[in-house]
Amino acid sequence: TAMGYQGGRNEEMIGTVIKNLGVRDKVHIQTKIRVPRLQGAATDDEVARGMLNDVDGCLKRLQTDYVDLLLIHGPSVRDMNHSGVRRALEEAKKQGRARFVGFSSHSQQADVLNSAVESGFYDTATVSFNFTQAGDAALKGAIKKAADSGMGIVAMKTQATGRRGFSPGPPVNQTAALKWVLQHKEITTA
Repeated sequence: TAMGYQGGRNEEMIGTVIKNLGVRDKVHIQTKIRVPRLQGAATDDEVARGMLNDVDGCLKRLQTDYVDLLLIHGPSVRDMNHSGVRRALEEAKKQGRARFVGFSSHSQQADVLNSAVESGFYDTATVSFNFTQAGDAALKGAIKKAADSGMGIVAMKTQATGRRGFSPGPPVNQTAALKWVLQHKEITTA
């Protein structure tokens, strides 16, 4: 889920279901927060404080003390390496509010993955990956490099939905589309 999905309502719904079923110890919760605009007069401390406030809001809506995976949503290379952003994520882990930290990416994926590997900071990456990217050697190479460095790689958009300019014509065989993703041993889960 993410703090922005349905204006936070999605986190509330998930939190309520998990609480009502009493299954918090049996599920892994991943949520996403946005990186604040880094232009302007915001100091590193202000950026970190704002992001940690967002984490607290997520935890309240999810009705839990921690998330298993906290992602920053769609960062640029600059965003993901900003000291205030990394300080917030590091603090969330240190305080037990997040077990692992990572990022999600829909654009410039090879660049952000390669930067994440260089930094050694991020535990996971959630990337758009599906059969329409079969010829994207830069992305596939970056995914391999990230996985080889120990990062967990979560594939999203595995059914080629939401891809701009992609019109599959006949219906896509959903099972085959997922199998294409999972045949890549670098993919941890989808």
